Amino acid sequence: MDKTNQLLLLLSCIGHDLNHPGLANTYFAKSRHSLAKATNELSILEHFHTSHLLAILAETELLAHFTPANYATFTGKMVEVILSTDMAVHNKLMKSHVFDDWCKDHLSADQILKLMKLLVHTCDISNAAQQFNKFKQWGLRISQEFDDCFVAETDLSARLGTEKAYGCAPPLPFLKWSNYKGFCQGQINFVSKSKQIVLIF
Repeated sequence: MDKTNQLLLLLSCIGHDLNHPGLANTYFAKSRHSLAKATNELSILEHFHTSHLLAILAETELLAHFTPANYATFTGKMVEVILSTDMAVHNKLMKSHVFDDWCKDHLSADQILKLMKLLVHTCDISNAAQQFNKFKQWGLRISQEFDDCFVAETDLSARLGTEKAYGCAPPLPFLKWSNYKGFCQGQINFVSKSKQIVLIF
């Protein structure tokens, strides 16, 4: 992988959760937030993070040596990589046969982009591949974030009512913290469905 793609990967990793508000895409969709309207409810927060990253880059000279065409290509790929961290595309990414390209000696630009998407996506949810103490620590942090989302969406439905809360769907049950046993079972379920991630790391 050349230095340009290495830089793209690094910036994507740095910016993929930039200014994260601690809520899920579903919250912004249900509340009909301006962010959801701007993205047609597709990868809402991922677009939000990307826009902040691009704004910061525009204020620096980090990419000043790029020609306008190269800048457009670079940032376009970076946007694609960051959007791939949306868990809504997880199953599609895992079934995209990108693993078939992993050990090839010569990769096309499209294959390299697919691999960069895979790398950043798997790094984003790689706590399952960490040593147990780190795995547990990050799992608990994520569970806290999920529970915060559950509380926020429950409150949203209570405030707006079923007529105004888009979709009228209650928060997903797995977001709510139940107990430590439930947490452990949830982690087991996640790891069992994401074996590729563990193999990569």
